[in-house]
Amino acid sequence: MTRILASLALVLALGPLAAAQGEKVDAAQIGVLLDFGYETPEIVEALGAPGREISLVAGDLEALEKKGADAALIAFLKPHAPAPKARPGLTLAAILERWRKDGDADALLAEVEASGGGYDLSVEDMLEISRARLPYSIVRAMKRKSPPKAPEKPVRPTVLTLDAIVRMVHDGATEDAVLARLREETGTFPVDTDAILRLEREGVPLSVLRELYARRTRQAPPTEEVAAGTLTRRENAPVDPAASAAPMSFEVYAPRGGGFSILSPAGFVRSERFTGRKMLVQMVDPNAAEREDLPDLEFSILVARSREGERGSLTPENLEPVARKIMDGLTAGFRQDGIVFIAKSPETGYLAGRPALRFATAATTASGTGHVGASHVVFGEDGVIVVSYSSRTELADLWRERLETCARSLALGTARPVADAAADLVEPGPLGRSRHLFRVWKDSLQRFDWASYASTLEKGIDPVATRRTFVERALELARRRNRIELGAIDIEAGEIQYKVFGLEGKTTGRLGLVKTEGEITALREN
Repeated sequence: MTRILASLALVLALGPLAAAQGEKVDAAQIGVLLDFGYETPEIVEALGAPGREISLVAGDLEALEKKGADAALIAFLKPHAPAPKARPGLTLAAILERWRKDGDADALLAEVEASGGGYDLSVEDMLEISRARLPYSIVRAMKRKSPPKAPEKPVRPTVLTLDAIVRMVHDGATEDAVLARLREETGTFPVDTDAILRLEREGVPLSVLRELYARRTRQAPPTEEVAAGTLTRRENAPVDPAASAAPMSFEVYAPRGGGFSILSPAGFVRSERFTGRKMLVQMVDPNAAEREDLPDLEFSILVARSREGERGSLTPENLEPVARKIMDGLTAGFRQDGIVFIAKSPETGYLAGRPALRFATAATTASGTGHVGASHVVFGEDGVIVVSYSSRTELADLWRERLETCARSLALGTARPVADAAADLVEPGPLGRSRHLFRVWKDSLQRFDWASYASTLEKGIDPVATRRTFVERALELARRRNRIELGAIDIEAGEIQYKVFGLEGKTTGRLGLVKTEGEITALREN
């Protein structure tokens, strides 16, 4: 899923290129990808899409190197570039003879780089090069033309420890190889949260983390060996199969530099990726069963910032075309992984005080497991935000509402003004201030605008519990198409009454008025 969402950011930033499945891609378009700050794996994935042809001319590789293309990207593009004219006969013996004869390092370096031959340098060759005092710049050019050596097979550890798992990953062991070695261990492991986080920082795949967490020792306290970074096998308590059914708690997640905050499921394993103007956060439930294709439970946020000159296009009328392109990108990405993904027609609404679209989604993996969820798409101040979640079909009844609550709690930046311009003209006196606070409170509920809603409440509120209550109330209003109207205001009693009209009739509610130094400054939820 991470790979699919990361490639989706290319669709967001480079729509014309991402849609041009039958067109040629030249060096100028590849340069745009480099300018946007995308990493080599993402560029290679975008360029390698079926039906896409890479068209390069002489000098393009050198130009892309100057733009910042690394060796891996140049190696991928090289077969698509015209081959340089080789100068036959430039063997190691010829190079050494030329060097001893005229000693022109620059000219000889140019000859080596233009040569079409390869140099499989042996130990004896390197000794002869050393005796001839051949400049290292020429030796380095020869090494670049040497045939690649097969990577060494990662060492298989006999005793499995945290450090051994990290070494396997760093030595290039595949995810399947690490899992296979881990599954040879029959006991449980005393893995605590700190150990899981350390492994995640070292690059250990999420599937391995889930395997370790699922087989952790539950009743044994951490030992000195755990603190030292080792795993000791235990032959005790199995994992509780109902772990995913435990009551859900929330926490506020607000990454530095992310420009947003949101409720997230407490205890989910979280990974963050920053690439250029993109940020991707993926959260999965470590207690859920491991899957080869899609996690049983997943919650993710993708932020793709636009360039400054393009931010004028982040308007409500452009939201649906962009959102549909996002869903098309997801569908194509899932298809490549053998997953059938369906996004239903979007529902219009609000998220974080802005117009938004919500797509109900469903997916079926190659192994036959079903998953349901939703994707919310909204424009922020400087880009596009996609908040998505999915759960295995058997868990949907338990988790759908919980994950939807997290998605709807998204807040961007600071509080936004009330939509009606006239509402910003606060009437003088306590009645005018009370009416103004109520308008902001009501509009915030209708627009799922937590930042504005929180600005109307007294200080010291519980940010998690109050935010959860806000989302649940806003969802109830939206689903029942209820309408809120202001009732009586009693300044002396410090209370506002309001009425809620819906298909089921009329109900009433009350809000408290908070006074500071005799002035009405906030509301209090009763």
